[in-house]
Amino acid sequence: MKRNEILQYILSFVLIAFIFGLLQGKAIPQDLSYHNFADDCKHFGTPNFWNVISNLPFLFCGSLFFKLRNNSEPFFKSIAILMGIGFILTGLGSAYYHLEPNNNTLVWDRIPMTIVFVSFFLLLVHQCVSKTIAKYSLVPLLISGILSVVYWIYTEGQGDGDLRWYIVIQFYPLVATFIILVSSWKNIKGRSWILLAFLFYILAKIFETQLDELLFKNYHFSGHSIKHLFSACSGVALYYWIKKTIQS
Repeated sequence: MKRNEILQYILSFVLIAFIFGLLQGKAIPQDLSYHNFADDCKHFGTPNFWNVISNLPFLFCGSLFFKLRNNSEPFFKSIAILMGIGFILTGLGSAYYHLEPNNNTLVWDRIPMTIVFVSFFLLLVHQCVSKTIAKYSLVPLLISGILSVVYWIYTEGQGDGDLRWYIVIQFYPLVATFIILVSSWKNIKGRSWILLAFLFYILAKIFETQLDELLFKNYHFSGHSIKHLFSACSGVALYYWIKKTIQS
């Protein structure tokens, strides 16, 4: 059995186990404290100004990917366009959400992020696992990602919010990416850019979850605003990864 075939079985098993494990538990509603950010200052008539304006780098990041749309390979062209759209809509959706943070506005932040997660993951699958699986999984996974957010907000409206399918879409690609990186490290083109993207992503999470209130209290700027900047930097690193992949 070839290495790629073994990897396919491993990723399939992990996905099934991931879904099975989540479905054994109770529905996971959105914790409403998620919407409470340290910096709620209003400037220039804009509520939560810095959390809103700090999304601008996503627009720059997204625009970079459209430079890659002229590639002759249809799959790469599709991924570049989707990543560009995903990051631009993430910037717009996140800015809209931070104007009035609540579950209903959070939808417009989460849907674009699923586009980015799915696109990144399938490009890695295309490079290291199976070109065929990546190509034929693109549309189904994009639809699944969007529906996971729709399902969550629908269940919230029914009084029994359930984030489990969205958790699958967000975190399974991260787990699967780690497995692919470990098993295929020497064969991955532009792998240093992937590591840099992960570094920025981890920093973004640290600033979001651990430093938001602490930084605002002591330095009058919030960790969540910095999180947006690091997330956009992660996107720029992914742009250079895709560029390196196409040119190799």
